[in-house]
This record gives sequence, C-alpha cells and structure tokens, in this order.
Amino acid sequence: MKNLLSAILMFSVSMGMATAEEPANAGADVHLFYFHGRIVEDGLPAIHPTFGEYQFKDIVTALDRPGISLHAKQRGPDADVEAEAMEAVAAINALVADGVPADHIAIVGASKGSLIASRVSHELGDRQMKLVILAGCWPSMVETLIANEQFVFGDVLEIRDIEDKGLEPGCDELIDASPGVTRHKAIVTELGVSHGLIYRPYKEWLEPTLEWVTAE
Repeated sequence: MKNLLSAILMFSVSMGMATAEEPANAGADVHLFYFHGRIVEDGLPAIHPTFGEYQFKDIVTALDRPGISLHAKQRGPDADVEAEAMEAVAAINALVADGVPADHIAIVGASKGSLIASRVSHELGDRQMKLVILAGCWPSMVETLIANEQFVFGDVLEIRDIEDKGLEPGCDELIDASPGVTRHKAIVTELGVSHGLIYRPYKEWLEPTLEWVTAE
C-alpha cells in the first residue's frame, strides 16, 4: 500500500494536488490517466491565437465522472516525454500491484499528450488496457514510434477533426505495426475546428472517449 500511495502521489490526481489523506481511489471502476496538449505546459490560462483557450479545468471536470478515478497532472514547461511516461507507468504499475485489473485502466492523451500516452502504452505492454489518442498520430510521431519499435497495446481509439490535415492519414500505420493491439476504432469529427478539437470538452470526442474507457 505504501508503494501504491507513493507512486500515485507523484502523479497528481485531478486538477488539485493529491495529499496523503486523499490518495487516488484504488477501488474505482476505471482509472483514467489524461495527458493534456503541450500548450498547457506554459501555464493557465493557456491561450492559442487560433484555437483559443485550452479549457483544461473544464476538460478535467467533464472527464471526472462517477466510477472514474481521474489522474490529470498539469505538466511543467518543456516537459520531457520519456520522464512523464515513466512517472505514469510507475503509478499504473502500483495500481496493478494493489489489485486493480488491467482492463480497468485507461490512458488518454491529446496532441503531445498522445505521444506520452503511446509511450506509456508501450512500456506497460498490456493488451487489456485501453488507449485513446486525441489529435495525435501526426506522420513524424508515427514514424518515430515505429522506427524505435515503440508499439502500442490494447484497445485503441483515435479521434481527430476533419480539418486537422496535419494528422492525416491517422494511426493506421502504427496500429498495423503493433501486434499487441486487440481492437481499433478511428473517429473523424466534422466540427471543422482542426486541432482546436482538444481545447474544449466537445461531446464529439468526450462521449466516445468515456464510452471506450468504461466498456466491459
């Protein structure tokens, strides 16, 4: 139990900071690890000249549903992908060691966060876990992951907006190269907001994400 508490406290829970009196709920139905986009690393409010404010707090609130224990750390400036991924891996391994079933763990990442989430999925190598890639799988990301044999695992959902042309053609190449993927679904929203899709808790990505991570 001590190792579980230590690992989870390293990975801040929800918007606030976890405390020794308020650890993440190991008995929750689903543990959801959410990794935000890069712009939030610069601090809040995080405002893009084209896409507007990244509504991190609203997104966290929208994801924090009954039965879900949400882990949503706000990263610092220029956060290192590898370091962030390994910190999350330690927290997830602690949950599993404490008896949380692997299929009750979901990893959700947006843009840069999707790269971190993919690295977490690779390091864990668990076919039972769920992975959601939001506005990710740009060509250089896919190329790098495949070249380094950093494949993803489990049930993989990808969501991007139809106007986010830099993400075409999507995650197919990475999925095809990843023998540990058990299920894959791709959703292309037609909001026309491009990369701004991840800046707000649009139901077009929020609802399928919640459905995916809570599915039996």
